[in-house]
Formats: sequence, structure tokens, C-alpha cells
Amino acid sequence: MKIFQKNFLKEMGNNNFNKEKALKKTIFTLFKVVSIVYILICTLVYFYQENLIFSLTKIAKSHTYFFNQKFEEFNFKKTQ
Repeated sequence: MKIFQKNFLKEMGNNNFNKEKALKKTIFTLFKVVSIVYILICTLVYFYQENLIFSLTKIAKSHTYFFNQKFEEFNFKKTQ
């Protein structure tokens, strides 16, 4: 009976070790996936930040802005 108990305890010990190993592997894989997604999102934001910040609609030349203070409007010519 003692031999059976020793073998059982060895198997249980190995089983717990395998569970720990599998859990570590799962956590590491999850960390890799989250890291890759984060890097992808950062890369996309870096390359498309101007589109995210600035509006791409053109305003008509006849558009007038209304301010509460005095202002002077300047028009710059586009050079190539």
C-alpha cells in the first residue's frame, strides 16, 4: 500500500507541476498577444495621427469666422 501511495504522490506532484507549467505558458502567450495588439495599435495611431486630429474637410473661401475680439485676416499663397 505504501508503494502505491508513493507513486500516487509522485504523479500528483508531477500533475501540479504540469498545471503550473501550462498556466505559465498560457499567461506568457496571453502577454505576447496583448503586446502585439498594443504595438499594432500604437503603430496605427502613429501613422494616422494627423487624420485623427485634424478634420479633412475644406472650408469655403467665403466662410466667415465670428470672434468676440478684433482680428485681422491673412491669406497666404501656396508655393510649390
